[in-house]
Amino acid sequence: MMKLTPYVQEESPLNFSAIPCGLTISADIFVGTVEKNSTRWGGNINERFSRRLLIGRALGICNGEPVIIGSRISVANIIETSKLLGWDEGRLTQEYPHLSLDEIRACFDYYEDNKSEIDALIESEDQQF
Repeated sequence: MMKLTPYVQEESPLNFSAIPCGLTISADIFVGTVEKNSTRWGGNINERFSRRLLIGRALGICNGEPVIIGSRISVANIIETSKLLGWDEGRLTQEYPHLSLDEIRACFDYYEDNKSEIDALIESEDQQF
């Protein structure tokens, strides 16, 4: 069984299965910081917390970069596309019809909380090409 670690904001010993993509996984939740007044990219704190379960990482998928669980699309890919082309979440969901609005928002939430990590990933990918 491949182990994915979703990105969430509160400490929890949660083990879960039936991820939206149909994978059955066991996850160790890790801790971040909660911005209680942040509603950027839509939703209140409970919606943002729920979206944290949509982002994960596994060594065999995109070199362990944070990805949308059930896809091979990295958070860095969504953020870089948004920055380069000026696409908002609505346009991203049109161009990636297999992704939900919550999955796109989860990428922006992750980026908001881990800006330096994602910017470094984008920078290293740009240097490779």
